[in-house]
Amino acid sequence: EASSNAPRRRCGPCGQSPEPPLRGHNLSLRCMELFSALAANNLAALSLALSATDAEARDAHGVPALLHATSPRAAAALLTAGADANAVDPRGTSALHCAATRGSAEIVRLLLDASAAADAADAAAAPTASAAAGASRGEPTARAAGGPRGGE
Repeated sequence: EASSNAPRRRCGPCGQSPEPPLRGHNLSLRCMELFSALAANNLAALSLALSATDAEARDAHGVPALLHATSPRAAAALLTAGADANAVDPRGTSALHCAATRGSAEIVRLLLDASAAADAADAAAAPTASAAAGASRGEPTARAAGGPRGGE
């Protein structure tokens, strides 16, 4: 019996509660290696995983690998390997939103240079351009500062 006090598992770089895993979605060993390398920010393992796995891979919750990139070098490796700069998770959150939420101005710049849509809105209707602009100036966004999230 699982404890009801157990912390709820978080998935993805924005710390959102995960959606239920996609029905019938089993990650291959290669995909698991890719996501493990991203979680550990292990660039050597990421490079090896990308040699055998599609950069467009999604985790069991449908979150694209690029949204898991927390370092500029990891994001650059995924983009170079063909990751879509405009890929979104099942909630409509893009890599640009995640990078802006985390305050990662360098990843924001990489994504914009890779033609990420700066005018897209996420599921909470937060426009990417304003979040990205704040991140590129080093300003925390409302979400990163613990502020309201859509509907709260």
